[in-house]
Amino acid sequence: MSETETETTEETQDDGDGAETQPDTETEEEEASETPAEAAARLGSDQVMKKADSENRRYHKALDKILGPDENRHECPACNGLGVTWGEQEALPEVKQAEDAEPCPDCNALGVTKTGSLQPGQETKPCGKCGGRGWRDVVQLYVAPTAIPTVDTPAPQTMQGQWIPGRGFVPYGQEEPIPGSYTGS
Repeated sequence: MSETETETTEETQDDGDGAETQPDTETEEEEASETPAEAAARLGSDQVMKKADSENRRYHKALDKILGPDENRHECPACNGLGVTWGEQEALPEVKQAEDAEPCPDCNALGVTKTGSLQPGQETKPCGKCGGRGWRDVVQLYVAPTAIPTVDTPAPQTMQGQWIPGRGFVPYGQEEPIPGSYTGS
């Protein structure tokens, strides 16, 4: 290919439908400085999307030339393959760590662990420690409050006495059994 053919090729652009157009650098600079709203007002929404789609196809063709065609490369569903989104980004609220849960250290909170298998589809398995959740419960022991006897609060006394068959429990120093302590027939 001669230098003249190379220059001609570099000056033309394929807009995706097989037709080649000559780039207009002044128009491109003006369009680049426009906001999407200004471009839509000037060209109409359909024309703006057609131009964006044309540029998107050119971009993907250029990627295929550089990286080679790849069936596993897909366009972004959030931006319809344009690579940008408009509007303000919503600030996500800060999520705090639960006090009764912790990331599973056995699977690095991923919920899966390696099996070492060479069988396709059997390389990983759900983590056995967290059940595939990626987190596990934090067990907090409950310690019952204990009353410490002081001068003002004496220690509870155990009742001492005697079980008398047919009558019930009779505390020492008393003659009558505690009501309800005998449930005989």
